[in-house]
Amino acid sequence: MFVYEDRADLHLGRAIPRYWLAQGKKIGIERDASYFGPHSWTMTSDVANGQIRATVIPPTRNRPANIFVRFRHPAGRPMQGVTINGKPWTRYDAGKEWVVLPGSADGPQEIVVRY
Repeated sequence: MFVYEDRADLHLGRAIPRYWLAQGKKIGIERDASYFGPHSWTMTSDVANGQIRATVIPPTRNRPANIFVRFRHPAGRPMQGVTINGKPWTRYDAGKEWVVLPGSADGPQEIVVRY
């Protein structure tokens, strides 16, 4: 549910149930061991104010090509926009409900998805 390795890509939150991201809920995993190296991520829901926020600390040992972070709004609403570290981000797929980070991302990545 939390972490899935797909060849050269890393998927985070791929099978998280929608109800886990109801208003005020927080989920995550710390120092997970993977082929790509240890990584951590948390996700906090504030859907009452139209957003879900995640912090991803990417792995650095064997960098993945991409990191897919899945954001499943509890009511199934589509993404309207994304920022990473406060800057607009366009690499997301509202239909698949994921944000795509490059595997070369360094340091904490603060992702905010607006609904």
